[in-house]
Formats: sequence, structure tokens, C-alpha cells
Amino acid sequence: MKNKIVNFIKNNGIFIVFCICFIILNLYYLNKTVTNANKETKIIISSVFIIIEIVFLILLKTKFKSAKIEKIFLLIAVPIGLLYLVIFPIGQIPDENTHYLRSYAISEGYIVSDVNDKGVGSAYLPDNVLNNFYGGEKNHSYSEVAKNIFEKSDNLEKKKYYFSNTSLYNFIIYVPQTTGILMGKILHLPPLMIAYLARLFNFATYILLLYFAIKLIPFLKKYVMLVALLPISLQEGVSLSPDALAISLSLLFVSLILYYRYEYKEKISNKKYTLLLTLSTILSLCKIVYIPILLLLLLIPQERFKSKKDKYIKVFLLIMICVIINGAWTIFATRYLNESNPGVNSSDQVKYILTSPFNYIGVMLKTTKEHYTEFLHQVFGKDLGALNISTYKLYPIISGSILLVLSFICSIKNKIKNNKERIIYLFIPITIILLIFTSLYVQWTPLKNDVIIGIQGRYFIPILIFVPLIFIGLFKKKNIKFDESKINPYIFGFIIFQLINAITMVLLYNI
Repeated sequence: MKNKIVNFIKNNGIFIVFCICFIILNLYYLNKTVTNANKETKIIISSVFIIIEIVFLILLKTKFKSAKIEKIFLLIAVPIGLLYLVIFPIGQIPDENTHYLRSYAISEGYIVSDVNDKGVGSAYLPDNVLNNFYGGEKNHSYSEVAKNIFEKSDNLEKKKYYFSNTSLYNFIIYVPQTTGILMGKILHLPPLMIAYLARLFNFATYILLLYFAIKLIPFLKKYVMLVALLPISLQEGVSLSPDALAISLSLLFVSLILYYRYEYKEKISNKKYTLLLTLSTILSLCKIVYIPILLLLLLIPQERFKSKKDKYIKVFLLIMICVIINGAWTIFATRYLNESNPGVNSSDQVKYILTSPFNYIGVMLKTTKEHYTEFLHQVFGKDLGALNISTYKLYPIISGSILLVLSFICSIKNKIKNNKERIIYLFIPITIILLIFTSLYVQWTPLKNDVIIGIQGRYFIPILIFVPLIFIGLFKKKNIKFDESKINPYIFGFIIFQLINAITMVLLYNI
């Protein structure tokens, strides 16, 4: 045993120094930023998480040293994700309470919400559910969670609840959460426990979809893994928000298209075509701003179809089905549009954009100039919870740098088939960004405001995958020989340190 330990230290000296440096950085930042916890609490929590980090790192360097990336993803994502699920109090993640109530309403039979004359959606929900999740800061702290987790109420009287904005979402994207709620009802669990069960079903869906995304994608496996395990991504993944489905499904869809384009050599069967149709439809229903991702279908080679004609008929039919379903739902959901922010006038805002396009371009440029650092910080996970819990500021910088390095490695090791492919990779994220900006300018921003309000970094997570695809093949190989596996332990180790640091900050914030 002693010899094994000595040999391990000798063979992994640089990696051990790397780990010690990050442990020291985490402890330094913890002591510097967290002021609401006493010294003893900090020591106990830090010690527990250091032990967890060491166990993970030893497993990565021994048992899982040569494991496939998708299996390493499960090793890290499942246990740490479950910690996230428990450590984040229900409702502390943005819009989580309203998404839970919408899911609960669907489980009560409200596939679509009722609506009043002001365009506000509503449903009759049990009083004990509303008491736990409607308004205020209830269940946002561990003491509240501990108090209410087993609390059952005999008062099952139903009261009308008015949804602020979640009635706009199609019921399909709430299937994982609603399944968990229905299971909780069958087991007669208390409302708060049902909410955690709904989280678990949403998280399981997130993990399953991303496992297959990493497994299928022919390159960029570590890139997809890092995007999926950014603190903000995992926060959404364990939440009750449909963003978990939007992030995981968008990455899976891109991975599947790349798989069909570069690795799969057979004809696409009717079953696989049905799968594509299902994924495309659900992805487009998650948020209509992500519908340009469907243009990737054009990149599937015609050899995967019976003929060139067969390809364009099937791709056109698939896109049109998604557009028609989205269009029908959008028209139906306009009944739920209500202008809750002061000064918002959606119809006049649309007219302003159409009649003054150059002014609107100026609005977008000013918004980007003033808030781009905020967007970058958020997308790489500096601000968690309700954007009020800060992690170590160095981590977002390192995350972005690693993604750029992985993009460069991908660029020198792979080629694209033609420049039209690169144009599509560039066109899709630009279009999505424009749609995100415009949708929030129309629905959330006061009329003719000079900056757009309501944009959050998490909305851009699904398009991070396009960064390396845009640059793939641009850097010519000049006899560059690089063993990518040598950097794997450091990337995986960084992911663990980043996630544990985030957990520590959230835990100490809520104590």
C-alpha cells in the first residue's frame, strides 16, 4: 500500500501540485468573501469538500483514467448534480417557483392555462401548494426547507393562481417536472418534497440527454462536457426550469447532426427520422428563439437519404412541421401576453423596430457594449442563485480559456466539408442572439428604451457549441503533434474544483 502511494505521487507530481494550488485558491476565496458564517463552520464545510475533491481526483487518475468521456461526465455530473439539487433551496434559482406552479397546474389537468380579460393565465391549485411556493422568500433558506419539507396540510381547498409569464410555455417542455409531480402525488408526499422529486426528474432528463450528446458527437466531447458542467448550466439542470431541457436538447441536437454528417454511414431510417422530428419539435417549443438551430438539418449529407430529392423533401417537411406547430402555439399563446413591466407596449415596440431599424441596431450595440462583461460572467457561472451568489472570479476566465483551447485543438485536428457549412455555423448563433435581444426588447423593455432589459447570460448557453464549429479547420496543421489525453486530468480536475467552489459558496450563503 505504501509503495502504491509513493508511486502515485511520483507519477502524478505536476497534477498534485495543480490540485494543491486550486485547493488553496478555493480556501483563500472562501475566507475572503464569505462573512456570514463563523470560522468553525467554514473549517468544517471546507474540510468536507476538500475530501470530496480528493476522492474525485483519485478516481479520475486511477479507476477512470482511460474511461470514455461520457462515463467521466456521469461520474462528475451525477453526484455533484445531486449535491446541487439539495443545496440550492427550492425557489432560489430564477423563476423556479412560477415554473413549479405551472408544472403543478399541468398535473391538475391545465394543459393550457385559463385566461382573464387582461391576458393573464391562471389555474386553480391546492391551497397547501400555493402556501409553499407563491410569493415571498419562503423555502429560500435551509431553516424554511427543514421546517416545511415534511409538512402536510389537510386544507386541499383550491384557489386561483395567476401566472406571470409561464402560461406562454407549451406544456410539452414541462413533461419531466410534471412526471415527478404526478409520482409525488401518487406517493402522497408533502408539497415541498414533491418539488424536489420534480427537480430530480428534470435533472435525470438533463443528464440522460447530455450523456448521449457527448457519446454521439464525433469531436468536441470535452467541450460539450465542460459547457454542460458550467456552474450555471448545472444550476439550471437541477432546477424546475425548462432551461434544463433547452440546454441539454440543443447540445444533443447539434451532436446528432454532426454524428450523421461525419460518422454515421447508413441511410436514415424512418425511426431515426421520427427521432429527428421529435427532437426538433421539442427543441423549437422550448424557446422559439432557438428555432434557427434546425437549419443544421441541411448539413446532413444526401447519402443518408434515398436521393437528393428525398433529402430536401424530408428536411423541408421536418422544418415546416416545427414552424407550423410553433406558429400555431404562438398564435394561441398570444392570449397570455400581458405587459407587466411599466412602460412596455409590445405592439408599438414592434412598429418602432420596423420603422426605425437603424435606431434599433444602435440599441442592440449599446446593450452589448454596456453589458457584455456581465453576460460573459453569467454564461460562465460567476453569479449563481438569483444572480446574487458569486463564485471565485477566476473560474469564469479559466472556463472561457479552456473552451478556446479546445476550440483551437478541434480546429487543427478536423476539417469541414465546405465553406457553406461554416456560414451556417456562423448564421445560426447570430440569428439566435438577434432573436433573444428582440424578444426581450418587445416583451420586457419599455417603449423606445435605449438599452434592452432582462437579458441573462444563461440564454446564450445553447449557442456556445457553435464557437469551435465556426473556426473548425481555419488553422492549418503544421505537423502539430499533440496528445490531447495529457490535458484531460487537468480539465476534469478544474471542472471538479469549479463546481465544488460553487457549491461551497451557495451552502455558506444560505446558512
